[in-house]
Amino acid sequence: MEDKKEEVPESLLRLMVLRFLDSRYPARIEYKELEKVMEVIDCSPRRLARVLAYLKEKEFVEGVTAEAFGDEYPEWLTVKITAEGIDYLEQLEEDIREQVEKKEREIGFQPYSQQQEKKNE
Repeated sequence: MEDKKEEVPESLLRLMVLRFLDSRYPARIEYKELEKVMEVIDCSPRRLARVLAYLKEKEFVEGVTAEAFGDEYPEWLTVKITAEGIDYLEQLEEDIREQVEKKEREIGFQPYSQQQEKKNE
């Protein structure tokens, strides 16, 4: 029986793209560089184009495109994260951190650093 890989959810792909672009900000990167990074998780060029189209509509990224796949899937030449994209990414990461900390409190989890502090008191 052949193993079927699970597809990475698009919400996670969007987060990964934004984090990668944020690490290169303020530079505009070549699309091919982003495509190579996304190949590691088996993200097809067509799926990446869909993710970038969504992020562009939200004004989280900007780029230069050429009409390679027709109007539906333009070919990206360069791409960069916008200031709005950075703000969104920072807020999203803060929301995730708060959710994790809340869940940790609910289950009584204490990070190792806090355990060591209590021992030293």
